[in-house]
Amino acid sequence: MENNHIDQQFNEASKHSEEPTVFPGFDKVWEKVEEKLDQKKEKKKIIPVWFPYGIAASLMIGIGALYFLNKKDSEQPVKPEMAEHKILPEPAADTHIAKIDSTIKNNIKKEKILLNL
Repeated sequence: MENNHIDQQFNEASKHSEEPTVFPGFDKVWEKVEEKLDQKKEKKKIIPVWFPYGIAASLMIGIGALYFLNKKDSEQPVKPEMAEHKILPEPAADTHIAKIDSTIKNNIKKEKILLNL
């Protein structure tokens, strides 16, 4: 309730004030504002800084791609060649390994005989 009472007091105080609602040169100022709003300014279009670099980079990529595409087309295709099939002779059995194998077998047989006794 108190807030409504304060609002009413402010409204009454503003109605009784003797100040004019507009200042004396308001019409002149308003005409100047309307003139400026009616004038169309031509804005310069600003090119972003990155735009020329983007164009240069895309040109370099395109030229590089065309370079490699043309290079592959100019090469001669590789002709398949048949390799000769040679049969190699089997290597001779190593007598040294055979001798070691027979020695090991004999030792195993001797151990079995000794264990059975």
